[in-house]
Amino acid sequence: MAGPSYSSTSAGNPSKRARFDVDESILLERRLKDSLKPGLDCVIIGINPGLSSAYHGHNYAGHGNHFWKCLHASGIINFKATYQDDDRLIEYGIGFTNIVERTTRGSADLSKNEIKEGAIMLRRKLALYKPKVAVFNGIGIYEVFSGTKNFPLGLQSETLDQTLVFVMPSSSPRSSAYPTAQAKMPFYLALKQLLDSIKADEFNQLDKSKVIFPPKVGNNSNSFISRDGAASSKQNNVLTRKDVGDHESDTDQPIGSHNDTSDTSESTVVLSRYFLDTSDD
Repeated sequence: MAGPSYSSTSAGNPSKRARFDVDESILLERRLKDSLKPGLDCVIIGINPGLSSAYHGHNYAGHGNHFWKCLHASGIINFKATYQDDDRLIEYGIGFTNIVERTTRGSADLSKNEIKEGAIMLRRKLALYKPKVAVFNGIGIYEVFSGTKNFPLGLQSETLDQTLVFVMPSSSPRSSAYPTAQAKMPFYLALKQLLDSIKADEFNQLDKSKVIFPPKVGNNSNSFISRDGAASSKQNNVLTRKDVGDHESDTDQPIGSHNDTSDTSESTVVLSRYFLDTSDD
């Protein structure tokens, strides 16, 4: 698909340059198909498609996204790939999916109900396809899925049946705590080490300290982001572990630290600051 061409204005806002040569409303109707099959080495999990990926029809197509550069530089794949190669990677044991199928301008446009249903569906997909490793491309994505903010980065103690879980910072260049490809490389190198140990049937001998990272001090902020991007200390309408399909949980611990006091399931979910750093664009 041809790359975007830029016009001087965007619909409804003459002062803002349009990003694409098609109307945004068309992009918002587009979906990305999953790239999955049984027994993959890993599945890369995003939150939902952004406008760039919807435009190109491929994963992580946003300008400057570090995913493809880091994937090659770490040695996980042995060739330089771009977003146009995402379907090809299934031949190399790498699949793609998102928690929510719907395209949005940003993750803050997602509703609580969408994320709740998407997280449940993701658990079903992982149970069906049984990848060796589920890789969450974004800290906030795993917050939503797991229902907790208290976890290291890298390999998690939680497993999903026989699938290991690995969490890394968003590949977006807007990732505030890890804004460069260089800052993210240790996580891709650790993922490579983890995958190599599994392929060699040496996971039990792997030094787990090499693939587990403590979160940066101050990352787990109590500041949340509303629909308009404004920070707020009030954490209403959050999701609990049981909300997102963790039926083994006997707690209604919310994502965040406050109780869910809202019954409006279709209102915009209150998201942590990590969701400003969308993994797609």
